[in-house]
Amino acid sequence: MRGSTDSLGAPRLSLLIASVVVAIIKIPKKKTSSPIVKEKRKAGTRAGLTKGAIVTTAAKLIESVGANGFSLRKLAKALGVSPTTIHFHFEGGVGSVFSAVAQQALAGVSRPFKPKEEPAAYLAELLLKIMEALHVSRCT
Repeated sequence: MRGSTDSLGAPRLSLLIASVVVAIIKIPKKKTSSPIVKEKRKAGTRAGLTKGAIVTTAAKLIESVGANGFSLRKLAKALGVSPTTIHFHFEGGVGSVFSAVAQQALAGVSRPFKPKEEPAAYLAELLLKIMEALHVSRCT
Protein backbone atom coordinates (compact mmCIF):
# COMPACT_ATOMS: atom_id res chain seq x y z
CA MET A 1 0.00 0.00 0.00
CA ARG A 2 1.24 3.30 -0.93
CA GLY A 3 1.25 6.04 1.75
CA SER A 4 0.70 3.74 4.74
CA THR A 5 3.18 2.10 6.98
CA ASP A 6 2.88 -0.75 9.49
CA SER A 7 4.63 0.92 12.43
CA LEU A 8 2.20 3.86 12.78
CA GLY A 9 3.86 6.05 10.26
CA ALA A 10 2.83 9.60 9.51
CA PRO A 11 -0.40 8.88 7.56
CA ARG A 12 -1.81 6.45 10.17
CA LEU A 13 -0.73 8.69 13.01
CA SER A 14 -2.50 11.67 11.51
CA LEU A 15 -5.61 9.52 11.00
CA LEU A 16 -5.47 8.44 14.65
CA ILE A 17 -5.04 12.04 15.85
CA ALA A 18 -7.93 13.19 13.67
CA SER A 19 -10.25 10.49 15.06
CA VAL A 20 -9.29 11.41 18.65
CA VAL A 21 -10.00 15.09 17.95
CA VAL A 22 -13.40 14.22 16.44
CA ALA A 23 -14.18 12.03 19.46
CA ILE A 24 -13.25 14.84 21.86
CA ILE A 25 -15.44 17.34 20.02
CA LYS A 26 -18.43 14.98 20.15
CA ILE A 27 -18.15 14.29 23.91
CA PRO A 28 -20.92 16.25 25.61
CA LYS A 29 -19.78 18.61 28.31
CA LYS A 30 -21.01 17.99 31.81
CA LYS A 31 -23.56 20.47 33.05
CA THR A 32 -22.35 22.45 35.99
CA SER A 33 -24.74 23.25 38.76
CA SER A 34 -25.82 26.81 39.11
CA PRO A 35 -24.48 28.68 42.14
CA ILE A 36 -27.90 30.33 42.58
CA VAL A 37 -30.01 28.50 45.12
CA LYS A 38 -33.74 29.18 45.08
CA GLU A 39 -35.44 29.51 48.41
CA LYS A 40 -38.40 27.27 49.04
CA ARG A 41 -41.76 28.97 49.16
CA LYS A 42 -43.58 29.04 52.46
CA ALA A 43 -46.61 26.86 52.90
CA GLY A 44 -49.70 28.59 51.57
CA THR A 45 -47.91 30.63 48.93
CA ARG A 46 -47.99 29.73 45.31
CA ALA A 47 -45.65 31.47 42.92
CA GLY A 48 -45.48 34.44 45.24
CA LEU A 49 -49.26 34.78 45.46
CA THR A 50 -50.84 34.80 48.91
CA LYS A 51 -54.43 34.84 50.11
CA GLY A 52 -53.86 38.37 51.39
CA ALA A 53 -52.75 39.61 47.97
CA ILE A 54 -55.73 37.94 46.33
CA VAL A 55 -58.16 39.45 48.86
CA THR A 56 -56.68 42.94 48.47
CA THR A 57 -56.94 42.78 44.68
CA ALA A 58 -60.46 41.32 44.93
CA ALA A 59 -61.56 44.22 47.15
CA LYS A 60 -60.24 46.76 44.63
CA LEU A 61 -61.91 44.89 41.77
CA ILE A 62 -65.25 44.70 43.60
CA GLU A 63 -65.05 48.45 44.21
CA SER A 64 -64.42 49.17 40.54
CA VAL A 65 -66.81 46.70 38.82
CA GLY A 66 -69.31 46.07 41.62
CA ALA A 67 -70.34 42.80 43.22
CA ASN A 68 -72.45 41.76 40.20
CA GLY A 69 -69.60 42.42 37.74
CA PHE A 70 -67.04 40.50 39.80
CA SER A 71 -65.84 37.08 38.64
CA LEU A 72 -62.92 34.81 39.40
CA ARG A 73 -61.80 35.14 35.78
CA LYS A 74 -61.60 38.93 36.11
CA LEU A 75 -59.74 38.56 39.41
CA ALA A 76 -57.29 36.09 37.87
CA LYS A 77 -56.71 38.41 34.92
CA ALA A 78 -56.05 41.33 37.30
CA LEU A 79 -53.47 39.20 39.14
CA GLY A 80 -51.92 37.79 35.98
CA VAL A 81 -52.66 34.16 36.88
CA SER A 82 -55.11 31.50 35.75
CA PRO A 83 -58.49 31.04 37.48
CA THR A 84 -57.23 27.66 38.71
CA THR A 85 -54.71 29.48 40.89
CA ILE A 86 -57.52 31.41 42.57
CA HIS A 87 -59.43 28.15 43.12
CA PHE A 88 -56.31 26.69 44.74
CA HIS A 89 -56.45 29.37 47.45
CA PHE A 90 -60.27 29.68 47.66
CA GLU A 91 -61.91 26.32 47.05
CA GLY A 92 -65.39 27.75 47.63
CA GLY A 93 -65.17 30.03 44.60
CA VAL A 94 -66.67 33.51 44.52
CA GLY A 95 -68.46 33.03 47.85
CA SER A 96 -65.18 32.28 49.62
CA VAL A 97 -63.53 35.32 48.07
CA PHE A 98 -66.43 37.58 49.10
CA SER A 99 -66.27 36.17 52.63
CA ALA A 100 -62.52 36.85 52.85
CA VAL A 101 -62.98 40.40 51.53
CA ALA A 102 -65.69 41.05 54.14
CA GLN A 103 -63.51 39.62 56.91
CA GLN A 104 -60.61 41.84 55.86
CA ALA A 105 -62.83 44.93 55.67
CA LEU A 106 -64.27 44.31 59.13
CA ALA A 107 -61.04 43.14 60.79
CA GLY A 108 -60.49 44.92 64.06
CA VAL A 109 -64.04 46.28 64.15
CA SER A 110 -65.48 43.93 66.70
CA ARG A 111 -64.23 43.22 70.13
CA PRO A 112 -65.16 40.18 72.18
CA PHE A 113 -68.53 40.28 73.92
CA LYS A 114 -68.18 40.52 77.69
CA PRO A 115 -70.54 38.22 79.64
CA LYS A 116 -71.83 40.98 81.99
CA GLU A 117 -72.22 43.52 79.18
CA GLU A 118 -75.59 44.72 77.97
CA PRO A 119 -76.20 43.09 74.53
CA ALA A 120 -77.97 46.14 73.13
CA ALA A 121 -75.04 48.42 73.99
CA TYR A 122 -72.57 45.94 72.49
CA LEU A 123 -74.58 45.64 69.27
CA ALA A 124 -74.99 49.42 69.00
CA GLU A 125 -71.23 49.91 69.36
CA LEU A 126 -70.55 47.10 66.88
CA LEU A 127 -72.96 48.54 64.31
CA LEU A 128 -71.42 52.00 64.70
CA LYS A 129 -67.90 50.60 64.14
CA ILE A 130 -69.07 48.62 61.11
CA MET A 131 -70.65 51.74 59.61
CA GLU A 132 -67.42 53.69 60.24
CA ALA A 133 -65.32 50.92 58.67
CA LEU A 134 -67.53 50.76 55.60
CA HIS A 135 -67.51 54.55 55.25
CA VAL A 136 -63.72 54.73 55.59
CA SER A 137 -63.20 51.91 53.08
CA ARG A 138 -65.47 53.66 50.54
CA CYS A 139 -63.67 56.99 50.96
CA THR A 140 -60.19 55.52 50.44
